[in-house]
Order: sequence, then C-alpha cells, then structure tokens
Amino acid sequence: MKDKNKLSWYSVSLMAFASVWGFGNIINGFGKFGGVRVTPLWILVLVFYFVPYALMVGELGSTFSNEEAGVSAWVKKLLNPRMAFYAGWMYFVVHLTYIPQRISNLIVATSWTLFGKSIVNDINIVLLQAITLLIFFIAVYISTKGMSILGKLSSLAGISMLILSILFVVLASFSFNVAPNETYYNASLSNYTDGYSIDFLMNLSLLIFAVGGCEKISPYINKMKQPNKGFPKAMIALAIMVGLTAIFGTRALGLLFDSNNIPSDLLMNGAYYAFDILDKNYQLGGLLVRAYALSFMITNAATIIISIDAPLRMLLSGSEKGYLPSWFYKQDKNGTYIGGLSIVCVVVSIFIVLPMFGIENINQLINWLIKLNSICMPLRYLWVFIAYFFLKKSMSYSSNGFVFIKNKYFGMFVAIWCFIITMLSCIMGMRSTNSFELTMNICSPIVLVGSGILISYLTKKDD
Repeated sequence: MKDKNKLSWYSVSLMAFASVWGFGNIINGFGKFGGVRVTPLWILVLVFYFVPYALMVGELGSTFSNEEAGVSAWVKKLLNPRMAFYAGWMYFVVHLTYIPQRISNLIVATSWTLFGKSIVNDINIVLLQAITLLIFFIAVYISTKGMSILGKLSSLAGISMLILSILFVVLASFSFNVAPNETYYNASLSNYTDGYSIDFLMNLSLLIFAVGGCEKISPYINKMKQPNKGFPKAMIALAIMVGLTAIFGTRALGLLFDSNNIPSDLLMNGAYYAFDILDKNYQLGGLLVRAYALSFMITNAATIIISIDAPLRMLLSGSEKGYLPSWFYKQDKNGTYIGGLSIVCVVVSIFIVLPMFGIENINQLINWLIKLNSICMPLRYLWVFIAYFFLKKSMSYSSNGFVFIKNKYFGMFVAIWCFIITMLSCIMGMRSTNSFELTMNICSPIVLVGSGILISYLTKKDD
C-alpha cells in the first residue's frame, strides 16, 4: 500500500474518539457524581486508566498486526484456543444487556424527535416493555436481511452528534452573554471538591465503562503512516479530546444545572433538557434539541441491529469449533447464524421481561440499565489486560512497530493494575438499595459469563 493511501494519526484518533466517546458519557458522569464534582475523577480515570489501556491496545495490535479477530486472536496466540473462546464469549454475551438499554434510549429519542418532549415518563412499565420487545424483534428481523443504509446513516448521525456535542460546549459557555437574565450556576472551585462520599467509588464503573472500547480500532494500527510514531500520537490526541470534552462538557452542564439539585431524570432526559435550554436562550425554536434527538435516534437504531448481529459473528467466526454445540453455527440462505440468533432472542427477551417485576417506570429502568451495563460491559476489557500481561511475561513476540512498555515487569504490573481497577469497579457497581436491582446486578454477570463455561464444558463432554 502506498504511503499516501495509509491512515494518518489524526484520522485514527478521530475514529477512536467516535467509537469510545459520546455526549451521554458526560451526562451520566454529571448525574451520578454530583454535577461538576466528577471533573477530578475524570482526570484521574483518564491519566491512570484510559491512557495505559489505550497504549496497551496499541502494542497488542501492532504485535499481532495480521490477526483481524482482535482480542480473541491475541488471547489465542498468547494462551490457548479455550481462553480465546472465553474472550470471544465475553465480548458477545455482555452486549445482550446492552441491547435493552439502547432500545429504551431509542424510545425516549423518538419521543423528543416527534414531540419535542418526553411523553414516556409515566408510561406503564408493562406496556413500555411490550413495546421494547416488539422493537427488539423488528430489529432481529432487519438484522437477518441486512441493511447497509443503516451503517451509512449511523456514521452520519455519529458525526452530527460529535458536532452537536462540541457546539453544546461552545453555546453553553457563551449563553450568559446571549440571555443574561436567565439563571446560570456558579461552578466555583468548592463545587468541584466538596461533597465526596463512598457513593463516588460505588459508581466508578460508569466512568470505566465510558472510556472503554478503543480495542475496536486495533485492526487499523498497521494501516497507518509510521505506526510506531503515529499511533502514540493518535492515542495521546484521543486522550486529550476525551479529557477536554469531559471537562469542558461537565463545566457547560454545570452552568445550566445546579450541581446541588440535579433533576432525578437527568440520565434519561439530561441531554435533551440541556439542548432545550440553549434553544430557548438562543431562540432557535427547538432546532438543537430535535437535531440531537434525531441523531441519537438513528444512532441507537443502528447500534441495536449491529449489537444483535456483529458480536455473534465475531464469536462464531473467531473461535474454533468444539466449544459450542453444532446447532449454534446453523445458517440460513442469507448467511444468518439462526442457531446463535435464537439464543440472543431468548436472553435479551428475558432482560426485557424481568424489569416488569421490579421496575416502576422508564426513568428507573434507564438508570438501572446504565448501571447494569457499567458492570457487565467492562468485563470484556479484562481480556485486553490478560493478553498484555502474557505478552510481557513471554517476551517471545516482537512488535512490528509500537511498544508501550519495554520493561517486562513494569508492563506486567500495569496490566495487573488496570485489571484490578476494572474488576473492583464492576464489583462495587453492583451495590443498590433496591432488592430487584441488586439481585440482577449480581446474578447477571455471573450467569452470562458462567453460561459460556458451562456450554463449552457440556459441548466437549457430548463430543
């Protein structure tokens, strides 16, 4: 490939930013950590977790540049096929709790797009979950047919959301000059440092969940110009962009919302409330809030379909046969893995139906689903740290370009550090005063992860 056709470091950094970050991360941090008080925590997580995590991905991707299966391929090379299957299973199964959250987000975004407000706040939970189940099966049907236009729409919506997020920070910062008679809150230094409690640690998984996922760009590392120099630049640029967006986005929210009196439905409607305030201040007639809602609606629709199909394909194409029953691999004429898809349908349906017995409304549902996914989704990051630990331990593989840590023992220490931080965050995040939520928070990751071990054992025994 000619050098001019290779990716630049800033192109890779933008790709990584789009895959890792979203405006919802700022809202979740602001809502769960007492407003602007989350800022110092963002800085700590970025410096001591996100940067080493991203650079570990860089070295692993550079070392195994010919492997396209990502984390599973790294684990297979460094450990064995069985561990590679568990890594692939982990990546697949944690997305099953992510789908219901995305459908709930889709319902709220649709409401704001069509009506300029949320009309689902007080909807009966049984009716809501029935609608969710219907949307899910429609998405399953679409995923079996393949709709490439959704990918293009999703990319366009993702770019528009990035622009709107940056625009929000700018408009909120100057909003006082445009509408000086409106109420603005003082984000003084004391607001950033006062009021810390044990609850902050219990919610740390939300921030870990927010910054994870950069391993998705690993296939592009060795398609870069001078990857040994370019990829560190891309990761540093990514960290700076995420850091600036998190800090200035949080400050902008702190101007519009009182950190000591945060709306109870901020995680569900916070982004829409924020854009709605700017619409009124700049007299835009609801343009910003509807643009954000439409972009978020399209993004969620595409993500739901991708999350149904892509993790399953990665699992079945990336792991050796013998760990799953043969019917799991059964395909129809369109190439859809209908055997594996049936498991997706059953498990996701259970996660949609169960909240009817312990959740009262959509606001509680979305708050819980965000927390549940902050417990389950980061579990897949553990395999990045496991792979990096054994890469440093073996020292038998030489990187084709980028090396994060040259010292064997320091590299192993950093991998253990990130592993422990991730695991502790997920465990602490399980805490809840609601008995239904607590039970689901504890049982869900155990059952989902344990089912992969059980299935592989029974398959081997049957063979």
